[in-house]
Amino acid sequence: MYKTRSLVGLLIITAIILSICVYFYNFDHLHLLKKNGLNDSLMTGKKESKVKTTNPSSTENTKIKIDDASGFIIDTGLEEVRANCLGCHSSLLITQNRATRDGWLSTIRWMQETQNFWELGDNETIILDYLARNYSPQKGIGRRANLKNVQWSSFEKKPLDYRLWKE
Repeated sequence: MYKTRSLVGLLIITAIILSICVYFYNFDHLHLLKKNGLNDSLMTGKKESKVKTTNPSSTENTKIKIDDASGFIIDTGLEEVRANCLGCHSSLLITQNRATRDGWLSTIRWMQETQNFWELGDNETIILDYLARNYSPQKGIGRRANLKNVQWSSFEKKPLDYRLWKE
């Protein structure tokens, strides 16, 4: 009887912890989607979301269609990106990053050299065109702007005190 109650209590505690983890996991992803301007389309099920264009000379809003399943922008090359990228990682890994065409090519080469990513053949041009068109840096900024006016801490090199290591 006591073992059964302990087991039930353990299962309840595990379920509570799991639900808290799922909540914060979803909260974090919603935060990233809001940051990228994609929250309306994914949360409400609508396929269109208003976001500002990446062209600095244009001040109008443009409607961008978002794929419900992946969260990618619907455009030429979407199927190739889904087929070759989502087998190994989440679409959020792509949508939260920005790179130039050369940056995306460098990332693909790194994955091929270190992660056993296959050769893309003719799809490489299609995928690079899609990524450069839809996930390129805005206003010359990559993943984040360069740090400015940073006051770095200086660390003094001190001799080790070997007395602390004695038993």
